[in-house]
Amino acid sequence: VRALDEVLSDTCRMYGVRGASRLRHLVLRGAGPQIMAGLRQALSVGIILMVISEMFASSSGLGFTIVLFQRGFAIPEMWSGILLLGLLGYTLAVLFRRLERRVLYWYYGRGGDRA
Repeated sequence: VRALDEVLSDTCRMYGVRGASRLRHLVLRGAGPQIMAGLRQALSVGIILMVISEMFASSSGLGFTIVLFQRGFAIPEMWSGILLLGLLGYTLAVLFRRLERRVLYWYYGRGGDRA
């Protein structure tokens, strides 16, 4: 929010845009790309922390199952769990990218790719 364009902020002030309208049109749109980048990073860190916590402190879940197969020397099953985890991460990343494109339609434009 601190990186908002001062000209846009001054323009909103001069036109009398205040309150919820200012928040919606100036602040959220100006900070939207950085907010979505932070959410994208939080998604990947959240998945990593979820699996690690399942590996060490859970009695169920994908991380627990991978460790269980590893300890039982069931190598193909362990690798299938790791591949499933990779597919889950990739699928969530693609879905989040689509959500980001939909939320920030004005930022990316119709046909152009910035990322």
